[in-house]
Amino acid sequence: MNFSNNIKNRCLLSLSNWFEQIKRDRFSVILKSSLVLVIIAILYLIPKTFLMNFIPRCLFNIAFKIDCLGCGTSRAVWHLLRFELSEAFQYNKLIVITFPLLIFCITKWIFDIKKIDKKKKQPLSNS
Repeated sequence: MNFSNNIKNRCLLSLSNWFEQIKRDRFSVILKSSLVLVIIAILYLIPKTFLMNFIPRCLFNIAFKIDCLGCGTSRAVWHLLRFELSEAFQYNKLIVITFPLLIFCITKWIFDIKKIDKKKKQPLSNS
């Protein structure tokens, strides 16, 4: 019983520290969120003909005549923004892993989430 209460208290403490950090850095959070929303809007407004005809070819594909692991990621993300999941999966099968990872990294960047150090490190004294 004591173990579960300890975990619950630690989670609540870290969550409250995270919210305090967001309150302190409100301007930064708003600026970064706006930047991400503008980029998403620009990607959403790109017409399909431009995307299919003018995206540069993969250098790996040109050199070795086989697709690399990243081939089709730009088109897959474009389709995911339109909720066209099957088309996105056809362009790049790894989008199932990379898109949630991309969302996680963007969220971490926006909120500047840092691990809160439980132990206060004291500077070394010169004695």
